[in-house]
Amino acid sequence: MEWLSLTKQEVMKHAIEAYGSVEHTMKAMEIAEAENNAAIERVCPNGYTALQVGCMPKPGEEVTFLQLQDDPIVQVIWGGDLESYQCYCFDFVNRECQYILTPDDVKIYTMATAFSPSIQVLSMEDSLEKVKVKLLYSHATRCDPNWETYVIHEGTILHITQQNHPDHFLHIPI
Repeated sequence: MEWLSLTKQEVMKHAIEAYGSVEHTMKAMEIAEAENNAAIERVCPNGYTALQVGCMPKPGEEVTFLQLQDDPIVQVIWGGDLESYQCYCFDFVNRECQYILTPDDVKIYTMATAFSPSIQVLSMEDSLEKVKVKLLYSHATRCDPNWETYVIHEGTILHITQQNHPDHFLHIPI
């Protein structure tokens, strides 16, 4: 438990507060794990390799561009291999349509709803780095370290902020 900065007693206390007992907590965790595994099986019936996330748009595939500011920052949005799962990808590109990293002063948030608070949206790459999956992934092992991809669920409204520029609101898909 050291990596969580919690003692065993603190974990047990939180488990009892949340679920009434450690046994009920374990049962809830088992159910959640089974639900997650079932969801993964529905999305990837042949295992994780059946789905490639982060593929660039193919020639002829419908792509939407959205200019965020006067500078050469444009967003590319496409459904690709995730559209059938009600998800869309987007990247940032420059005026020459070269993929670039998200500018440092750009922050992306979901809009709060009755069911969920506003949260910051991270790229797939930043998400993997944040959870420290270094054995499976690192910035150095990216296909191209000069770009990153976001995956957003259909129906999500994004709030995009950038220093010294008006905020943008983007409904996925456009």
